[in-house]
Amino acid sequence: MALNLSKQALLINETQLRQWTVHIFGLGSIGSHLGRALAKSGFVNIVGYDFDIVEEDNIPAQAYSLKHIDMKKTEAFKQILEEECGVTPVVVDGKIDEGTNINIEQNAIYFCAFDSIPARKLVWDKVKGYNVPYGESRIGRFDYRYYFVTEKTGDKWKEEYEGLLDLSQPISDLMCGEKCSFGPNTDLVSRILRQILNILEGKELTYLFISNWQTPDESIKRVI
Repeated sequence: MALNLSKQALLINETQLRQWTVHIFGLGSIGSHLGRALAKSGFVNIVGYDFDIVEEDNIPAQAYSLKHIDMKKTEAFKQILEEECGVTPVVVDGKIDEGTNINIEQNAIYFCAFDSIPARKLVWDKVKGYNVPYGESRIGRFDYRYYFVTEKTGDKWKEEYEGLLDLSQPISDLMCGEKCSFGPNTDLVSRILRQILNILEGKELTYLFISNWQTPDESIKRVI
């Protein structure tokens, strides 16, 4: 059964959403909530990638419930979207490596929610040559941020972002995944969702956002 989206009809163009696909790499603290938020908003073409299982300590901060413990995250993710939204995502179970084939398509956004720099770099290296919209998130404690790279953000920002994936550089003190909690996760996902909608609608994009859930007024933004 499809969702009745009539109450948001004047806010979000459902027809437009159905023409786009969102690929989510990592179905944990950010990816699980993002997939659910996309489906609740009217997206029907969602692809989720993960290799892990749902563990008991995942439940408070991620979109899963107690019944999902010990399930593959891909299967639990699929179950949530089907039961809550009537959307059946495509799920890809297994680690992403150099040999993994990622389908690059038009009208698609690629979002990386993996919790390590090497894993993010693997995804970035696979999509960066195609001028497709790409985003990623980083979160730890109350700190969070997201990055987006699109054709409109330009080569200078693309190079600057790629520098953030340099494995020879010192790791940031933003300790991804450490003591993550529901509030910062879902707040960040809401902000990411808005930017994904902005890409679809051709609106102003905040391609860099850095903030802290405790002190959101102290944020850094870059906008195109």
